[in-house]
Amino acid sequence: MDQLKEEVIRSMHQFRELKPLVCSNGLSRGKIWLMGVTWKLSCKREDHMVRVSDIVASTGIPAPGVSRILKGLEADGMLVRVLNPSDRRTTLVSITEKGQTERQKAMRQLDAVLGTVIDAMGEDNVRALCKLLDEFYTQTEEAISRMNAGNDSGTENSAADAGGAEARSSADSNITSSACGSFTSSTDGAGSQKEII
Repeated sequence: MDQLKEEVIRSMHQFRELKPLVCSNGLSRGKIWLMGVTWKLSCKREDHMVRVSDIVASTGIPAPGVSRILKGLEADGMLVRVLNPSDRRTTLVSITEKGQTERQKAMRQLDAVLGTVIDAMGEDNVRALCKLLDEFYTQTEEAISRMNAGNDSGTENSAADAGGAEARSSADSNITSSACGSFTSSTDGAGSQKEII
């Protein structure tokens, strides 16, 4: 791996060190973010209750992952989960007063940090950085997709090659058997199977 690629990895990895600085009351960034999504969805409803399926649809996170985070938030007292009285197959979620307080606190902290960074770097530079990061993400996503597609194609080709080899092996075996007249078809089949395995 050349130096530039190592620099990219180092640059991305160092943001993990900021994790403790943007968390509030022991809440992870993921929990704070999911609380924000839940709060926005709840503001659209009079009862402020949100279906878990709506949270999944809004975040794009698989249902098991959302449920795991919500379970943790419930244990922290940040939200409550109840069965939907009109459809007990679904679960409703609502942010508690404590959860809303912690969410607002976290947002104030994040706002202060980002405000300081933007003032130091300049708005134009930050906008340019965001554009570059978006482009970097898109290019990385596309590169991974192409790589995965290539791997899938390679697997299919390998399977096709294996199938072809098996067919050729079987044909050769039959030809040999016919020419020599010393093997029965059942013996040929067993022999071919052993070679394939």
